[in-house]
Amino acid sequence: MNKTNLKNEASNKVIIFRTVVGYSIGLLSLLMLLSAFIIIPKINTLFEEQYDKDTKRELKKEVALFNNFIESQRRVIEDLAKFPSITNAVMLSDADNGSVNGLLKNVVIGGEKGRLVLQDIEANVLVQTTKQLQGIYSNEEPWIEEVLNASKPYHFQLLSQNQEFIFFKLSVPVLYSGYVEGILTGEIKISTSDVFVNQTFSSDTAITLTQNELTVGTSTNQIALARENTAVLEDLNVIFTYITDDAPLLKRERSVQNLIFSVLLAGLAVSFILFSLLSYTGTLQKLKQRDRKNSRISLFLMPITIGVLGVSASIITFIIVSNAKQVSVENNLIFESQKHVQEVRENLNTYLGILDSVNAFFSASEEVERQDFKAFVESFLVQHKSIKAIEWIPSITHEERLVLEEEARLDGFTNFSINEVNQDGNLASAPQREHYLPVYYLEPVAGNENALGFDLASNPLELKTLIKAQESESKVATSKITLFEEDITKAGIFIFRPVFYNDKKQVTEKLKLQGFTSISLRVEDLVNEVLLGMDSNLALFIQDISDPEFPETLYGTPQVVESFSRDEIINLAGRSWRIKIYSKENKTEYAQSAWGMLITGLIFSGIIVLGLVHLIRRREYVEQIVVQRTAELTASEEHHRAIVELAVDGLITIDKFGIIERFNNAAENIFGYPSKEVIGSNIKILMPASSHQGSDDYFKNKQDETKEQIISIERYIGSGKYAKGQHKNGTTFPIEVSVSEIKLGSTIKYSGIVRDISDRVAFEKEREQFIEKLTDSNEELERFAFVCSHDLQEPLRMIRSFSEKLQDHIKDDLEHDEKGKKYFHFVIDGAIRAQALINDILTYSSINNDIKQLEDVNMQDLLNVIKKNALDLTEGDTVEITYDTLPNLHGNKTQLFQLFQNLINNGIKYQKPDAKAHVHISVKDATDHWCFSIKDNGIGMDERHFKKIFEVFQRLHRRSQYAGTGVGLSICKKVVERHGGTIWVESEKGMGSTFYFTLLKA
Repeated sequence: MNKTNLKNEASNKVIIFRTVVGYSIGLLSLLMLLSAFIIIPKINTLFEEQYDKDTKRELKKEVALFNNFIESQRRVIEDLAKFPSITNAVMLSDADNGSVNGLLKNVVIGGEKGRLVLQDIEANVLVQTTKQLQGIYSNEEPWIEEVLNASKPYHFQLLSQNQEFIFFKLSVPVLYSGYVEGILTGEIKISTSDVFVNQTFSSDTAITLTQNELTVGTSTNQIALARENTAVLEDLNVIFTYITDDAPLLKRERSVQNLIFSVLLAGLAVSFILFSLLSYTGTLQKLKQRDRKNSRISLFLMPITIGVLGVSASIITFIIVSNAKQVSVENNLIFESQKHVQEVRENLNTYLGILDSVNAFFSASEEVERQDFKAFVESFLVQHKSIKAIEWIPSITHEERLVLEEEARLDGFTNFSINEVNQDGNLASAPQREHYLPVYYLEPVAGNENALGFDLASNPLELKTLIKAQESESKVATSKITLFEEDITKAGIFIFRPVFYNDKKQVTEKLKLQGFTSISLRVEDLVNEVLLGMDSNLALFIQDISDPEFPETLYGTPQVVESFSRDEIINLAGRSWRIKIYSKENKTEYAQSAWGMLITGLIFSGIIVLGLVHLIRRREYVEQIVVQRTAELTASEEHHRAIVELAVDGLITIDKFGIIERFNNAAENIFGYPSKEVIGSNIKILMPASSHQGSDDYFKNKQDETKEQIISIERYIGSGKYAKGQHKNGTTFPIEVSVSEIKLGSTIKYSGIVRDISDRVAFEKEREQFIEKLTDSNEELERFAFVCSHDLQEPLRMIRSFSEKLQDHIKDDLEHDEKGKKYFHFVIDGAIRAQALINDILTYSSINNDIKQLEDVNMQDLLNVIKKNALDLTEGDTVEITYDTLPNLHGNKTQLFQLFQNLINNGIKYQKPDAKAHVHISVKDATDHWCFSIKDNGIGMDERHFKKIFEVFQRLHRRSQYAGTGVGLSICKKVVERHGGTIWVESEKGMGSTFYFTLLKA
């Protein structure tokens, strides 16, 4: 007793422990699925939200620091503007005040001697401490008016950027007694690390400042996946952009995700091992105790658990592999992007260096001849195919124009002249103006002929860039332009650099402009150099974002699919380009390997589960097979007996000697014998004496089953055999017999199905008699119609003829008798219509009796005859008949003629008054038939009449409106049906009708 209790207690502990493990597996699986679809996405969302908050907080901090910096610089300049000597200088417009000059030249701003400009109230420059100024101080500048009018307390303007140094200017009013008397401007050079504090501590951020078309800021080379947050500084008219790197955020999200999944997978693995061991132990115990119900439940817990684990593990593996693949793709994209963007940057720097070399060549030479220019730039052009042209653009006056043109002609350019594009878009000689900026030296000339002599001062966009380059004394690039001799869809750019005379003048005076060196680049060629080494699955898209509100596409197409991408901004001679490199493939396409693992895992899990279920089911099947087979045999026997006994037809089974072995209830009803009277008797008992010989032949010598005798028996086997049966009362009746052979091992039996067909035979005889009577009646009716039509023709002809003669005889009496004329018209018209009606009836009744041989009919010739007849009966200009190329038909030519003539004549007849009739015949192939259509532009009809019009004597209009007998379309219908087709109509009232009919192909 104690041992039993101990065993039960141990068994209960195992069950409890197994239950706990099972719940653990379920809980871990649930947690895994929840993590995949709810928890981890929620964690990622929280990370994103916190990251966004942190980024916005950092943006506010950076904006505040930048504003504070600008404010400090502004106060320095404002304090300087309050000096009495400066105030006196602007009030007196004194440009030669030595104390002011000395003061301004010794001021230090931003750690360097200040580059300051002092202007009076007329915006005249009184003092400038250096010639190296980048700002424009013309009185036409709108900001000068704003400062002088005190509409703005100060003016801030970005000037340029040189590596890590930013150049900007601050302009403040010079006040006297509260009134603005002038402007003091300071051009300040400052390091980005001194302006943007966060850059000193964080390597994964960048900051840019955008004003008008100029963007300056810190480098974005270190940023893998950029995210931009912007703030608009309205007082400064600057867009402040704080750029962060999303790569660390994504790395952190994936690390957390992988950690969660790894812990859950480990827990599942341990729980599953314990569960498997405990389940196996418990199942063995229950089998020993013969607890089949509980053991069966335990057995099926294993495949269910494996299935759940397999699905969970497959999903988690899919997510992990998908993330790993995404990380790999992103890292590859970042690497490729950084590499290729750096290539673009290096190429552009190379081109800028070439421009600097050409500029230095002109600056160092007293005079540069055309051949010298060609020799100098030729090596650059050979090495760099992306350069469309290198140009020298002198600044000349109108007085120098003729000399310049003559020199160019002496150099071999006989048609050289300074030109511009006129209003018609053609090149024309430039009109007289004060200054010109023509393209004078140009290499290569081939392919750029139209650019030679072009006055860039005539193009507002290029002139604006040239002025900006002159004022800033630095390289400046244009926005997107179309180069000469180029497709307008291909973007190009010019980069200009000014060349000044080296005259020794006062520091405060502006340098005198000699001209510009220029380099023109085709963006597509620039990109093609990079694309040679780029992965074919990557695409490149370049935009000029110098004006953020109106970006210009320079190359490529925008990203349209959801794929991996990376942006980077580069600065080129005062302009900002955004370069996006993205994958051409969708994100889901990159996860194909992960999907493959998911599908493989699910399939593998399914195979294991199905295999286990199959083994369990097979064991159960083996245990149940004996009982099941026994029950099936019993049920089959009962089922077979019920079918035989309850069948509607008689079922008779005989052996190979013709002895009846089975006789069902229906057979009893058919032959009148109870089954006990016929079972054991020969089949001949059910046949009349006249059929006995056949029966004897059928079953003779069954003891000797030779091949010939078996063949003799087999020729009687089959379904639907008609025979005579004999009732118990001696009467005979027709039966239908179906005999089939049954082989049971070496035993052969025959099963017959017998059906009494007395009613069917009687019905068939009655139907045949009815058909004979109907045929005779139709023949008599056709003969009657034929005789009637012929016999009625004569009296109608007499009525018509003598009515016309009588009318002529008494025409003098009828001359003033309108009523008499009307009566005669009714009589004659009635006779004519009666004749037409009889003819149509005769035609209609004779269609089926036409024994004329079918023949090949040329439909083109047939339609030509019908068309000629129709046009002869009408005025040629009131009827138009057209038709497509028609196929040849095989049929009754006369009836086909009637068919087409009736339909065409109807289309001509049923027309609106004074309308020109147009009938068109077309055909299309309909497999075994030709489908014809005859379309007219007549009066049309309502849909409710579509069937009525094909019935005999049915008309839709009074005879006073449209003549006819109402038989024509009935004839058409009968002709079409005789030729194996159908006819129908489609119409809309007032819009005409289209008759369709099909005819069998030849």
